[in-house]
Amino acid sequence: MLSLNAACRGNACKPLSNFQQYAQENGYTIYQVMISYAGMENAISQAKDFPLFVIDNDYYKTSLQPLYLRYFTNELVGLPRETKERDVPEELVGQFYFFENGCLTEVKDEL
Repeated sequence: MLSLNAACRGNACKPLSNFQQYAQENGYTIYQVMISYAGMENAISQAKDFPLFVIDNDYYKTSLQPLYLRYFTNELVGLPRETKERDVPEELVGQFYFFENGCLTEVKDEL
């Protein structure tokens, strides 16, 4: 299970441990991927039992977050990198990506 996370503040944010707990209860290994370094201190303080990863915008040769996030998620779900958002099938849009034996099996926006 791969979870994409943005820096977030306020009551709408869920602790990263919620995602870890969901993964453990459902037999998944979780990979938390931060969208940027913003809010990383807060994320690190929550990530005591699991690693955090960050999308490498240099790899995508852009510092524009919406663009490198789109490139990353397109590649994650097996689409060509530059596929436009409007052309991504709805079933491939979400925050949580589930894989089995390296193959994408499900995408969810909420757990």
